[in-house]
Amino acid sequence: MSFPRKALLVDTLHASAPVAAFHFVKIDGTQAGAGDLVYGVAETDAIAGDDYAAALTGFLSVVAGAPIAKGQRVKSDANGCAIPAADNEAAVGVARFAAVGPGVAVSITRLSLTQ
Repeated sequence: MSFPRKALLVDTLHASAPVAAFHFVKIDGTQAGAGDLVYGVAETDAIAGDDYAAALTGFLSVVAGAPIAKGQRVKSDANGCAIPAADNEAAVGVARFAAVGPGVAVSITRLSLTQ
């Protein structure tokens, strides 16, 4: 369900709650929600107590939570999925390709760990 990825930096996180693969995550290892500071994208599913890899920068695959146009800036929704970010909102990355709707993978470019 993912595009070819090229993570330039990967970190190991510890899940304190279930985390879904290809969803945004926070630095504390939990899945990101709306308005959260995103640390990376989970590379695998994890249950509480698991260690898992999170891709932090590079070309990353993430599940879309809404239609996304190529070149559109994205942020996390309440479920850790990528959704379009408004011009006045912090963005996690930029879509490399379009996503036709929720539940499909979208490739994003993420060059910074700050939003």
